[in-house]
Amino acid sequence: MFDLFIIRVCIVLECLRQRISTFLRSKRGEIELPDYVLSDLARAFLADIIEFFARTEHQAAYEEWRKQRENISHQKAMEKT
Repeated sequence: MFDLFIIRVCIVLECLRQRISTFLRSKRGEIELPDYVLSDLARAFLADIIEFFARTEHQAAYEEWRKQRENISHQKAMEKT
């Protein structure tokens, strides 16, 4: 059971590292950060993310935000057609 948890944490860390990298490239242009910096940032965010999603009210707030974001994306897509 513990091994599965470690594997999940590693996967989440890698996903966070990739998202941070993508975010920095899209918002600031081409920024080259070493992998260890991105990994350290992902590790720093992970504890807060886990703590945030452990609370049901935060999960509900996130779902509401996600629905609003989907609605906005849908509206923009409709405007283009």
